[in-house]
Amino acid sequence: EQVYETYPQTIRHAVDSLINKIKKMDLACAEIVSTLYAVWNNRIIKGEPISDDLLLEDFYAWSKHKLDFSPDQVLCELNILCFGDSNTYGYRPDGSGRFDADTRWTGLLQKKLGTNDRIIEEGLCGRTTVFSDELREGCRGLDTIGILLESHAPVDLLILMLGTNDCKTRYNASAGTIAKGLEQVITKAQKSSSHPFRLFVISPILLAPGVGDPGFDPEFNKGSELVSQNLATEYKKIAVRYHADFLDAASVANASETDRQHLDALGHRLLAEAIYKKITT
Repeated sequence: EQVYETYPQTIRHAVDSLINKIKKMDLACAEIVSTLYAVWNNRIIKGEPISDDLLLEDFYAWSKHKLDFSPDQVLCELNILCFGDSNTYGYRPDGSGRFDADTRWTGLLQKKLGTNDRIIEEGLCGRTTVFSDELREGCRGLDTIGILLESHAPVDLLILMLGTNDCKTRYNASAGTIAKGLEQVITKAQKSSSHPFRLFVISPILLAPGVGDPGFDPEFNKGSELVSQNLATEYKKIAVRYHADFLDAASVANASETDRQHLDALGHRLLAEAIYKKITT
């Protein structure tokens, strides 16, 4: 208890939240979750590869008692909620609609993971972290994340990729302010989930130069471009604070030349590959 009191408030809150969620589980479920987390974390610390077969091997090597659980009980389907904006939805840069499941990064990720895990697509065009769009209802991520965590329960991995729409001129928000909005979304998700989940924060691709030029999107300007360039630095701080995985999408993919803000087919493929590598190694 004395050591616990020395931790920052954010860490104590995270510990309390995890304990409260485990309390809601039955004994078998709590044991499986805690042991899987331990063997998974050990592999991360040692820099060792991670796969279902390796985790299962480590699980049974933990103690003879683990043999009481069947492989089906241990390696149940993981529910992965992908919460984002139009670049998670799969909006085509030419405005002709939505990329199909074989092209969207979410669909490609599902193929790479196979049938053991389930990708839940929750991408919405125009979605922000906390800002309200007076021209479009229901786009505040903060308003819907809690509902989605409950309706898709249990969520095992939450992938968040928001921030591009927050760069619009109408919000006049800095990268630091947008990151605070993302933090509110994370906090709401943790409070709403009945199940402890792994968190993966993705800083979005950059708005390309000239995104606000005539013939493109007047909701952005040069200032928007600068804000988008600073998101990764601020988002990484949030990821560290919440012990989350982190990826700067701009390090692996670019906005298309067509509209200067959305992923093209190649961008979706590159992003899917980077996300898959991050969550499996």
